[in-house]
Formats: sequence, C-alpha cells, structure tokens
Amino acid sequence: MTLSSLAERYRPQVARELESLVSFTREHASPWAKDVEARYRGMSMGKAMRGLLTLIGHGAASGRISRDAIRLGATIELMHAALIVHDDVIDQDLVRRGRPSLLAQYLDLSGRSAHPQHLAGSMAFLAGDVALLRASRALANLAAKSAGAERAADAVLGYCTDTGFGEMEDVALGTGLQAVSEGAIVRMLVGKTARYSCSMPLVAGAYLAGGSKALAQKLEALGEDLGVIFQIRDDELGLFGTTEQIGKPAGSDIREGKQTLYALYLREAATPRERRRLAGIYGSPAASEGDFQYVRDLTARHGVDRKVARAVSRRERRAAAAISALRVRTPYADILREVLAYVSRRAH
Repeated sequence: MTLSSLAERYRPQVARELESLVSFTREHASPWAKDVEARYRGMSMGKAMRGLLTLIGHGAASGRISRDAIRLGATIELMHAALIVHDDVIDQDLVRRGRPSLLAQYLDLSGRSAHPQHLAGSMAFLAGDVALLRASRALANLAAKSAGAERAADAVLGYCTDTGFGEMEDVALGTGLQAVSEGAIVRMLVGKTARYSCSMPLVAGAYLAGGSKALAQKLEALGEDLGVIFQIRDDELGLFGTTEQIGKPAGSDIREGKQTLYALYLREAATPRERRRLAGIYGSPAASEGDFQYVRDLTARHGVDRKVARAVSRRERRAAAAISALRVRTPYADILREVLAYVSRRAH
C-alpha cells in the first residue's frame, strides 16, 4: 500500500462518514439545521489530510484500518471544517479552497441587516460551533467503546485546546498584542497548526488501535515537524503562489499582516528605508499587486527564501530520522516517508 492507494481507497469512506455526521436534520427540526447541513455538505474536503493521517497512525500501531478509525478520521475532519469556519471569521476571509467561505455565504443573506458583517460573522461562527459540538458528541460515543478509544478522544480534545491557544497567539502576533520573535512564531506554528494538523490525527489513530504511550510520543514529535514544514510551505505559497494555487486571493496573508518566518526574516534583513515601506504594506487592506511583487523581490534579494529553506531542511532531516527510528507495521513507515515528501514539496 502507498499513500496514493490508501487515499484512493479510504478517502471516499471518510467522506461518507462525514456526510452522516453532518445530517443534522435527522434529529433537529430547526430550519437552520437544514441550512447548516447543506452548507457543510457543500464544503470541499480538500485532501482530507487529517482523516488520512488518522488512518496512518492507526495502521502504524495495528497494521490494519478499522471501521472505528474511519469514524474517528471523519470526526477529526468535521472538527477541522468547524475550525476553518472560525478561522475565516477571525481573518475575514471570503474565499476558501477557491469557493465562497461560510462567512461570505452568510454575508450574501445579510443585505437587509443594519450590520451585515456582524450578522454574517455571527451566523458563520455559530455554524462552526454546531459542527464542533456534533464532533464532540461523536468522540464521546467513540470513547465509550474501549480504553484506547477513550485515550484517542481525550488526545483529540487536548490538541484542539492547543489549537485555540495557538490561534490566539496568531491573532496577538498579527495585531501587536504580543512581541514578534522567531521563537514566538515557531511556538504559534506548533500550537496552531502542527500539533493539530499532524500530531493529533497520528496519535489519536494510534491510541485507538491500542498503541502505546511511547509510540504516541514519537508520533507526536514527528507530527510537530511535519506540521511546521507544512505551514512554512503554506506561508511560501501565500507569498509566491497564485490565487489558483492557494484557493484564496494572492497576497491575502500580506494584507492581513500575517506574522511568518518570511516576514520576520525580511524585516531583519531589510534596510531602514525598506523596512518603512514594508511597514506600510503588511497589514494594509489597500496593498496592491505592485506591493506584493516588491515583497517577493526583496525576499529574494536578501536571501530570505534561502534562510527559510535551511530551516525547513533541518526539520526534514529530523523527521526522516524519526521515521527511520519508528518500529511500526509495514508499510506505514514508507507511507510516512511519502507524507514527509508531500508536505516538503507541496505546490497547492
């Protein structure tokens, strides 16, 4: 089995389980249950990376993929969908994966409101809450099945709490509430993205299969490196990628003033004059394509892209060594190597 064949076989099964999870109208008579159900069913799963990593963690511990592992993967995907909705409200993003975000969809319905942005944000955030509560219920039902399932559910909720604090750090860094430093940015990347996107599904899947705490700790550390690499590549695409590649307007991270390693290293390398212009670009809703190109050109001129690449390479080497040291079932070590290659070279 390869990563590709695993995805081809199990992604449709995760999608069907996810569709069942968002069938709110089976139990709730509110007209908004039908509304939210339709909107979640219209959302793209993307590559279902977290769901697939759940299956990989489960397979690494047991050598097989169980029905409960598929349910757990779908539940984690639903939590991810909910947190995406919250993230789009926080960042005021109207496009997600090339489609209107839930925030944008509710904004279309708020034309008669005196405060349309507030109404749309409130409705979208509540839709995210509904999905989080449904996912939490599914976790509770799963946890009742075995000690391993209980450990898996507890791990998921713990990692999601980390994500909340990581999101707060992201907001604080972007608005000047918290001092910007390399350590602060990396801590935010680990808390907001890495542990939630990679450590959580790997560890939860392994625990569900009865995996040991020692294995979970190794998968957690590996997941942190995989997730940081993934996010740095995402930041790279946000700076150099096209709208088609990133699924949202090119340059949006610059307009939002996102604090990334690229932005930090560029400010450190820039001349005082360049730094003044950068200060007028980052966080400015009026930043233009010309401004974006200035940032790209300056990034290359000062070798910032090479400095970031060296930081990524160090994590790649550490992750590769960690995979080699894992004693997991065949073929899951090789699949994890494919995951490392994917996050290191992703182009969208």
